[in-house]
Formats: sequence, structure tokens, C-alpha cells
Amino acid sequence: MTFELPSPRFDETWSSRLREVRETGDRRATFALLEALFYEPLGASALDELCATLTALEDPRCVAPLEAALLDEARPTIVRAASLEVLQCVPRDEPARESVQAWLHDADPLVRAHGVAFLDAPDGGRLAAAMRDPDTLVRRSAAEAVVSLVRTSSLVDAVQRALRDVDPIVREAACRAALFDEPLPVLFDVLRLLGDHEPCVRRAACDALEDFPCVSVLLALADSRGVGDDPGTVDVALATVVRRVAFGLEGAEGSARRRLERWAAPASWVLEGARRDAARPRPERGDGEDVGGGHELPRALVDVDAAARVLSDDDASPGAQREMLLARSWTRAGDAGLAVLEDCATHSSWALRNGAAIALYDVAGGGNSRAMDRLTALSDDTEVIVRRTAVEALARLGDRRALPGARALLGDSRSRATAGDVALDAISRLAPEQEAAAAVLGELACDDDRDGLLLGAVHLAERLGLEAAGPELAHVASEPVVSGVGCHVAALRALRGFGQRPPDLDLSHLEGLDHLDVQRELGAWDWRGPRYG
Repeated sequence: MTFELPSPRFDETWSSRLREVRETGDRRATFALLEALFYEPLGASALDELCATLTALEDPRCVAPLEAALLDEARPTIVRAASLEVLQCVPRDEPARESVQAWLHDADPLVRAHGVAFLDAPDGGRLAAAMRDPDTLVRRSAAEAVVSLVRTSSLVDAVQRALRDVDPIVREAACRAALFDEPLPVLFDVLRLLGDHEPCVRRAACDALEDFPCVSVLLALADSRGVGDDPGTVDVALATVVRRVAFGLEGAEGSARRRLERWAAPASWVLEGARRDAARPRPERGDGEDVGGGHELPRALVDVDAAARVLSDDDASPGAQREMLLARSWTRAGDAGLAVLEDCATHSSWALRNGAAIALYDVAGGGNSRAMDRLTALSDDTEVIVRRTAVEALARLGDRRALPGARALLGDSRSRATAGDVALDAISRLAPEQEAAAAVLGELACDDDRDGLLLGAVHLAERLGLEAAGPELAHVASEPVVSGVGCHVAALRALRGFGQRPPDLDLSHLEGLDHLDVQRELGAWDWRGPRYG
């Protein structure tokens, strides 16, 4: 069926039609939109709407033509930049590393920005270098790539630089990259951005600070109330931090409580004001208001014929395909339903393969061996996200066939940052005791935490009761803080649980940290340092 769009010369009709396509997710429009992008002289507003529509469609068929347009230097720069914008939002399998390397060294900043988007944990040095690129597009791409990878001092330094970038989009992404439990070198840069002149940066800074239980954050958020275009955002962030601090104070006992009370004293007026607000009577809920019981609603059984039509239709909207795979129960779909999922599990789109793995978990939970076999095959998929989902599903089902995939994920530097946590957990649950202990101890002894697996390894050592990990845990607790205190707090808690208190463990490097969990843990250890002793 041919799909036509009105000429972009007619702005009202054009905007209305694109809005309709975005709302319905009608992928029949994909090629008409690409043709308009490549061959119509679009104005800035029409181009923005077109890019937003292509992004909303998430159509993997547009990846190849968009990448070809991006790499074609004969095309207008505005078309190539729009192609890059959409490409960075459309799900796709990772390209060959040779291609990525070539893009990273290209003289064209658009091509470099495209290559930077595929860098991950093992490429920390290149990401840090990309943050210094003279071109804004490259720095934007690097900032987005770093969002989930801040683990080393070089990347923390890169985020700190990005928080002061002249480009607001880079600053906004850097705030999201700073979303760690105690970003020591960047905390005050994030606080400073509460007064940024760009609303999107101020909101991102509030979001980043929302889960930082620090006295300095409480005071800064309290001072920022009622300021700027969106004061409600600050109120939400402040309320979240106040609740966490209040919960920590109420749950602490003995010396830990005394230490926390001294620590929180400078912000006592903020906490007291929050207590008064919480004590005020609240209006009663209306009869029609959803109170939310915190329970997952039962999913309707899938209509296999309808699912087959939607999932086999390349023009079907991404929302409709997701709903069929994720929002419907496949437990009683029978052989016909399993055949549909098997087709999805071999689809060229990794998003469909990943959805199929989640639905297959439903079916396999009933003891279906065919579903188990398909999940096992997906644990060796080309896309790391699909492998992660399949390994996690098999591990939850207690199937030891998760182990080969888990070992492969854990041993591959390219997949560890994305799926290493699931892989390590699967090995700890399913592997022989000796192998499980060795895997956890190996992660605890690893100096390079760019993949972020250290915190998970600490938790697993505690869960497994791995007392042999005492020396490694003591080493973790005594290490300098780079980007987060979670590892230190968890290691100290595990050591206390094991009854191990190394006499030579010096906690002075944590003494001055403005963080609730650190101060509570120091109190639990009865640490008497110069600041609070």
C-alpha cells in the first residue's frame, strides 16, 4: 500500500499529518518521510518535526539509508545532521568495529559523532578525548555515551568538563552522567547548574541531585525553591532527598544515630520544615482517583492470530509490537503462540528478538522445553541486550544452560558493561560453588571498574556468605572514592556481617564525605574521626 504525505510546503497540513503518524506509530510512513528528508527543501521547524517522527517510529529499515546519507559528503549538511540525530535513537545491531574505528578517525565531525555513539566501557580514553573535541556534535555524542559509564577518574574528569561546556545539550547530558550516589569531584558543579540559564539543564541538575542524601544538596535545593521557570522540579527533588535522610535517621541506632544527628545538624531546619509539612492534613482522595496499590495488574491472554499479524508486519507500530510481546500473557498460547515467538526470535530487528525472549520466559516458566531451547539459542545472539535478557530468563528459571552464555558475557570486554551484572549473578546462582566463588573474588580483585561490576560483586559476596572475600572487601573499603561510595558502604556492611573488623582498616578517607550512607556506616563501625568524633 502506497503511503503519501502532503507537501511540506503546506505547514499546517504537514504538521498535522506528522503528529498523526507519531501518535499512531504508522511505519507505512517511513519511506515517504525518508524521501522528504533527502529530497525536499525543508525549513528548520519542518525538519525538526520530521526527525521527531522518524525517531518515534523506531523503524530498523531506515538505518541503512540514513547511514548512507550521513556518510555521503555530497549531501547538504543539514540533511546529514538530521540523519545522525535519528540514527542515534533507532535500535540497531552494533556495526563492525572496523567501521567504528574508521568513523572515529574521520575528518568530518558528523561522522566522528556517529562513531563516538558506539564507544562503551573499554573505550574510556577515547570517550574522554571526544569530550574535548572542538565540534559540539561530537561532544554531545560523547556525553550521551558516557551517561552510564562513569567509573574511572578520566571519565569523571570528562564529565566535570562537560558540566561546564558552552553547549546546553552537553551540560544536560553531563548532569545525567553525574547520576551516581556520590560524584565527589562534580557534585558542586551539579549544584551550580541549579541556576543555569537553560531550563533543560536546571531540570537535569535537579534530577541528578534527587537521590543524593547530602547536607550540601539539601541546603542547595532549599535555597533554590521558588526560583526559575520550574520551581516544582526543585520541590520534588528536595522532598526525595529529605525522605531518604529522614528514613536514615529513624533507622539508625546507637553511635550511628548520634553521628548522623551531628552530620545532619546544619540542615536541621530543612528537615524540621519537611516534618511539619508532612504532618499537615491532606485532602481526601476523590472516589475516581487511582490510589495505586503497588501490585502489577494481571495481563490479558494474547490473541495469537492478532499477535501474528502485528508481529509479522514490518509496517506495524513499535508500540503495538511491544504491547503484543510484553503486555500480554503467552502462558496459554499453545504451539501456535510458540511458533509466533520463534519467528520473532529470528527476526532481523533485535528489539523484536529481545521482546520474544521476555515472552518466551512466560512460556518456559510452564515447563515448555521448546521455549527453553529457544531461550538457550538467544543466549548466543549477536546483540548483547538480547543475550542479557535470555541469560537472565534462563537463570531465573534455574536452568544451567544459562551458564555458557553468562561465561561468554562476563569474559567479553565489549559486553561486560551492559550485561556483566546479569552474567555474574547467573554464575553465582547456577555454577558449582567453587566457580561461583572464584568469579566473585575475581571481580572484587579487579582494579578496573569501568564496567561497574564491583558493586554487584560486593553484594554477591555478602549474599553468598563468602568470608574468604574479607581481604578484597577491606581493600575495596580503603580505596579512594572515584565516582561513587556505594562500593565502600556495601563492603563495610559485608565485613560487619561477617564479623570481620580488620584492625588496620583506615577509614579516614571517608571521614569528610557529605553522604548519609557513609556517615551511617562510619557510625556503625564506631569510627571516631576528627570531624565528628
